[in-house]
Amino acid sequence: MQQCVADFKELRSYFYEDYYPLTGLDDLTGDNIWLAYQLNKPSDNSGVVVAFRRTDTHSNTVSVKLKGLNPDTTYIVYNDNDKSETHKTGKELVEGITLIVDSAPGSLLLKYYSK
Repeated sequence: MQQCVADFKELRSYFYEDYYPLTGLDDLTGDNIWLAYQLNKPSDNSGVVVAFRRTDTHSNTVSVKLKGLNPDTTYIVYNDNDKSETHKTGKELVEGITLIVDSAPGSLLLKYYSK
């Protein structure tokens, strides 16, 4: 429970700035879809991407295009699931990234911030 509270405290400030749905606004309740959204904080040039792979989703990947990023800025993208880190430009993230979740159901949390 303490870890859940710590996770919430770390992420709660993102809910007060920009929200972008990344997988559309159609039926969000189906068991055969991906659901992904972005919480972007222009105030400090950071954000998170939250993705859910539902039970009956056959593909373990989905491509999404992030919003509200500076194309000339380099971002550090941290995968909270596997603890990996990559460096991408805002231009690359806006053009599209592939999210991977191997288990269904499953989820993914990416955190990004500028260098």
